Amino acid sequence: MLYSTERFAIVLVTLITLSVTSGCSSGNSDQPDLGRVQGRVTMDNEPLNGYTITFTPETGRPSFSVIDSDGNYDLSYIRDTKGAKVGPNKVTVTWVDFGGDGNEGTKPPRRLTIPKKYSTESELDVVVKPGKNTLDFDLESK
Repeated sequence: MLYSTERFAIVLVTLITLSVTSGCSSGNSDQPDLGRVQGRVTMDNEPLNGYTITFTPETGRPSFSVIDSDGNYDLSYIRDTKGAKVGPNKVTVTWVDFGGDGNEGTKPPRRLTIPKKYSTESELDVVVKPGKNTLDFDLESK
């Protein structure tokens, strides 16, 4: 009889543990569905080295990336989590002065003026899809 009670206790503890751990990982996170977003940003066919590209969804947290010397970006949602919220996003390109030596030496030799239609009054709208998204932007200064 003792053997049956011990076995029942082990089974019960195992079931409770499985239900608790599966509840924790069943998508109860506050994080929305994200799509990985990478691409290249140029202005007049030149990379926008050191500028920041931001994707802002209709609701929720924006994602951003500093554009590297080749014009490439890889959006971050939060800390080490890559991506942007799935759905419609407004895209802005701006200069953000991070201070110091300019974000690991990526500051351009001269700062370009970004037209308002790409920055403060951006007309750039995209839809981020689940999975990998490659979104390139070839901006024009005029």
